[in-house]
Amino acid sequence: MANINTGLGATEVGTLTVMDPDGDLILHVGSPEPEPKQGLRMAIFQHSKPNPVMEKFKVCSATLRRSSPVWKAMLTGPWIEAQPATGDWVVQLSNDSPKDMRVLLAIVHGRFRLVPDDLSIEDTADILQLADKHDMMSLLRPWHWIFVRSLQSLQDHISERERCEIDHVAAVRAAWFLGLEDILSQQLWALVLITVPDWINGLASRCKFPATVTSKLRESGLEDLEDIILELRDTLVYRISWFYKDEMYRRKSDVCQVGDIGEHEKKLCNQVVVGGVFLNHVRTEIPPFPEGAEEEGERMGDYNAADLLYQLREVFSKITPLSNVHRNCVIDQKLAAFEEELKSQIVQDVLERETILSPAHTQRLAEQRQKFN
Repeated sequence: MANINTGLGATEVGTLTVMDPDGDLILHVGSPEPEPKQGLRMAIFQHSKPNPVMEKFKVCSATLRRSSPVWKAMLTGPWIEAQPATGDWVVQLSNDSPKDMRVLLAIVHGRFRLVPDDLSIEDTADILQLADKHDMMSLLRPWHWIFVRSLQSLQDHISERERCEIDHVAAVRAAWFLGLEDILSQQLWALVLITVPDWINGLASRCKFPATVTSKLRESGLEDLEDIILELRDTLVYRISWFYKDEMYRRKSDVCQVGDIGEHEKKLCNQVVVGGVFLNHVRTEIPPFPEGAEEEGERMGDYNAADLLYQLREVFSKITPLSNVHRNCVIDQKLAAFEEELKSQIVQDVLERETILSPAHTQRLAEQRQKFN
């Protein structure tokens, strides 16, 4: 078959990508055949993901040995990957992604036109994870800015309700491999906001906790995060529901903020605020939050924290006070302060939990940063 110039600094011969025309080693990366399709529930309980279809790469074994001690040990040790006495030298890497391996091989072989200038946050995490697996992180230093830029682009939109969890999980993984503690803690906060407690059968969330989260975190050495994320989420939802109760059901008693006025005017103030909230409930078709603890547990378990905060903003906004004297009696300003306090408390909880950033985690993050100097 004739060679096909890809225009990207490498040559393809059929399914073979030639990174080095004089290469002595063929890598078979990915699974020879895609996995058979399986039902969603089976995929969730197995935490599985489809294996990538196999691609072949012609490479220089000496270049790979120089690129990392992992490759050197693999190709020169008493392993099945060592060079055979006769025949072609072929190494199977069925658990690795061809797409990610292509980027790493392009870097070590000087085929820089194969390295993309822009990466999604998930691609960034996958490439970093593969590089870490093969101890090639230091070789990515010239492209460090590309990885950080993909993370910063997500940071700019961290509060968007529409953004699904998979981006934040990828950001946690990428920040972990880059050693970026601040971004790691911020992305954990984002996961807390948009995580539902039953991530298999969550009903009300626009973005469910995806089935691949557990496997992705475990592959990255962060398997201890899932339970903590869910625990923090439950605490967060509880605090949000109690804010609503404090502002609504306690207005059955006197909570008007104005002093030196008559009892009748205070009752009118409370009635105006409560009436405005229930008009907003009708306008937005958002049902009132439950008053009882048992009913609350049944309903709140279906919602994520971001949805609940959004509902609070909807039902507590645009309420006209009884008069200018009562402008501080409406709830929107208090809600904004509550959100900032809530975020600060949860972030602090994340930062202080040894199960998330234990001394071992902190040491590993420092080691990752050192690789990029």
